[in-house]
Amino acid sequence: MGDKLICITKNRKAMKIIILHDADARIEYLDVADHLLGSDIEEFLTRQGFSVNNITWLVTSADHIPVVYHKYDIDCKTGEATHTKREAELQDLTIHGQLQALQHREQDELKAALRKYGTEVDGGFEVHFEGEQPIVAGYLFDEPRDIVIDAARLDADGNLSLLGEDKEVRDGQYDIEPSDIFGGQLDYVTSSIGAWMK
Repeated sequence: MGDKLICITKNRKAMKIIILHDADARIEYLDVADHLLGSDIEEFLTRQGFSVNNITWLVTSADHIPVVYHKYDIDCKTGEATHTKREAELQDLTIHGQLQALQHREQDELKAALRKYGTEVDGGFEVHFEGEQPIVAGYLFDEPRDIVIDAARLDADGNLSLLGEDKEVRDGQYDIEPSDIFGGQLDYVTSSIGAWMK
């Protein structure tokens, strides 16, 4: 039969090393089998090419690393200081997972902007764009299109919807699901609400 190399993974734990590079605020996430670490983490990091004098690191066995993003700003209506926070997890995601996470985050940010700046209608909120309207890339009838957004709505149940038209044809308005907007595009709508309010 010949010799076989057998990798035994049963009962082995993976340790996560979170590294913050002091010089450029870059974060690296190392997923390391615990038997590779030994008792000296800095020795392991040095062997991997990290300069331990220029980084801050921590080790954990947790599968998911919670991250809380805080944003401090000034409310343009009241002039008062504001503080919002968003919770996420530092984890390894596929490209598809990253795109979905981005789309969900953009939808949450648009919902927050509608609650803050929108006109209250039937227990929900909406904004109608006049003048310079946001243009996003997405699907209309399963075809990729540039879409001119006329309005954004958040109903009383927290469901988000958009009203828009094909940039090239302009033959009428259509209800557009947020999931039909490409990742990285919905932010143009949210940014337009902020610009429109100034």
